[in-house]
Amino acid sequence: MFGGTRRAAKQVARLATLYGQAVRSSDMTLFEHVRDESFELTERLFQTVAAGGDPRPLIDVARLSIACELGANDWRRTAIVGFGLGAGVGALAIREAGPEVDDRLIPPGVLYRMADVVAYSAHRAGWAQMGVMMIETITSCRVGDQMLERAVERLAATADGQAALRDALAAQRHLIEEVRGEPLPAPESATVPDGTLAARVTSMLADDLRKIRSAAASGGSYHLEHPGTYAFQAAAVSGRTLLYVIAGPRAGAVIKVGTRLDGSAESLELPGLGFEEVEKALDGIRTAPRGRTSRAARLHEVLTRVGAAVWGPVLERWPELAAEPVAVVPVGETALLPLFTAITSETPVCATIDLTVVPSARGLLLASSIPAGQAAGQAEALVAGDPSMAGPHRPLTQVHHEVAEVADVYRVPPVVLGEDGAPPFPELLDRLLSAGTLHLACHGVIDHSRPLASTLVLGPGLSLRDVWTRRFASAPLAVLSACDVGGIGDRHPGEQLGFPAVLLASGARSVIGALWPVPDSPDLVRLMRGLHERITGRLAGRLGGEPSNVALGREIGALHRDGVSPSVWGPFSHMGAA
Repeated sequence: MFGGTRRAAKQVARLATLYGQAVRSSDMTLFEHVRDESFELTERLFQTVAAGGDPRPLIDVARLSIACELGANDWRRTAIVGFGLGAGVGALAIREAGPEVDDRLIPPGVLYRMADVVAYSAHRAGWAQMGVMMIETITSCRVGDQMLERAVERLAATADGQAALRDALAAQRHLIEEVRGEPLPAPESATVPDGTLAARVTSMLADDLRKIRSAAASGGSYHLEHPGTYAFQAAAVSGRTLLYVIAGPRAGAVIKVGTRLDGSAESLELPGLGFEEVEKALDGIRTAPRGRTSRAARLHEVLTRVGAAVWGPVLERWPELAAEPVAVVPVGETALLPLFTAITSETPVCATIDLTVVPSARGLLLASSIPAGQAAGQAEALVAGDPSMAGPHRPLTQVHHEVAEVADVYRVPPVVLGEDGAPPFPELLDRLLSAGTLHLACHGVIDHSRPLASTLVLGPGLSLRDVWTRRFASAPLAVLSACDVGGIGDRHPGEQLGFPAVLLASGARSVIGALWPVPDSPDLVRLMRGLHERITGRLAGRLGGEPSNVALGREIGALHRDGVSPSVWGPFSHMGAA
């Protein structure tokens, strides 16, 4: 429990005890009593927070109420309570006025699967816009991106900041009070129905969207105050359709936000993306055999399964996306899936679609705000590697070859740590932060229980916490040729806390990394050289460079056509702007 006001904390603790008794004894009468009382307490505490009260008891009881509503299969009430949870999390972030809410306030794991469940419930209730708003709000405390930090600091620093928060929460409270009479749509409904909720949400977004348009027309910028509106601005600014990919209790969903700045959203049921199916796919990756042929077969099976679960239904419902720029926003554990390289129609989807992956709409908005030319051509590339062993890992035999090949593309000297002539690590770190293109080849170590301790094994080690506290000077493309570091810790995946999100938060425009271990092989070297040749335009027969996401997708497509094992290209993903 978070604590908070003593009376509210006691009420939540009592309900949690009764819930445990009802579940253990299968007492449906007691269960319904707890369900109704926790729902009513959520609404009362929502009003308390809207008036400026402590949001932590609201977060506690909302989590309990969500469990009850899921048990009753009531999607509408789950979504309503989830909206209250999002309001509590957002209020707590503003109260603390910092880029990251301290673990003592929201301990790791407290929000595990919360964004997934409430967003899927909003889809089932026909409230796609609400789903987007809840995803962006509930996940807003841990990514720590600069856009959120600026918005929070601005709101908290002004004299009327708390009044603005109260006004936003009051609008949400009125919205919730008006939705109860609306009919539930069919599960396969792909469009938000007209009605009170849609009108109220659109009204909430309209002022911000009008201000965005006005600011854009005058050459200025407008900083948003409600996290939910970031999705609509990010889609418009980047020119990319956003697809929020969500796993759910028995099926998943995707919420689509288009590039028109009109506050509209659509959703689609994904029957093959329930929590159980996601766990099976991830387990298939973790337990893939070591043998070259058998491992390739297992990974091909997983990539095909993910393609059938996500991209098959999406492209059938919205075939126009095959010809449009798309940004996938994975929610929770779906961030561990190979959404970039999933196979559809016998081809990796990244080879046919202009695709990138982002940790949040805020991350995409921040990356897209950096001019593309600033990311590649205005500062020298840094190509560095460290072949040394890390813990149980063996020395990397191909690092020398890889950094030599990539450095040759950029006409710069490679840096190999541990060899004569390598700069001291503090000097290397300074060069890393000022590089235009950054390529690092080394071991990567993910710490699942302490994500900020995850490390790139360069010299003494470059941890995620080290990156968190620094800022890039030149908005680089960062290529991480290292195991696992393109992903996130699997213990608390809802936090989306990993190298890609933190590098984007620190000012990188694009990040390329691997979701799981990659082989130390000549094929990996071929992938990396081909990637950089495409980016720089030095690939034979081509004029001009390709955007980094397109370059990666096409190089992966070429490897796939040549029969290279998916163990080489399957783990990689492109994150951020192109």
